Amino acid sequence: MGTRRQSREAALSFLYQRDSVDQSQTNEADRFFSHFFSDYSEAYAYYKWLTQTLEIHGAEVDALISRSTENWKISRMAKTDRAVLRVATCELLKASITPSAVILDEAVELAKKFGGEDSGSFVNGVLDKISKLARPEADSFASEKAL
Repeated sequence: MGTRRQSREAALSFLYQRDSVDQSQTNEADRFFSHFFSDYSEAYAYYKWLTQTLEIHGAEVDALISRSTENWKISRMAKTDRAVLRVATCELLKASITPSAVILDEAVELAKKFGGEDSGSFVNGVLDKISKLARPEADSFASEKAL
């Protein structure tokens, strides 16, 4: 498993745990991560970046998710789907060097692995809309490249 995938899984697990027991302290993230992995390397650094960025920009991330879903309030989403969407949306907004296609593919794989039967399709549809809003220049570049 790749370093970033490990980081994303850890962030997803942390967000799910926080949603389940209402733990919002960032100290809890570090404590949780120490149980998820034994080494504090690149995986830890990216996990820490994800959780801290979500702590700071969580309202912006949730607003973009809400804007991109039809008839779905964030509070009504499955916890795993919500966590996957938050991690991927955070990356789309704040990790500009990671290609959108990579972020979407990883998110769909995580949704399939941890979510319900329709989670992969749901996450894919929502993130497709989010990626167009968060990175409109990527779509225009792809269109120019096709010409």
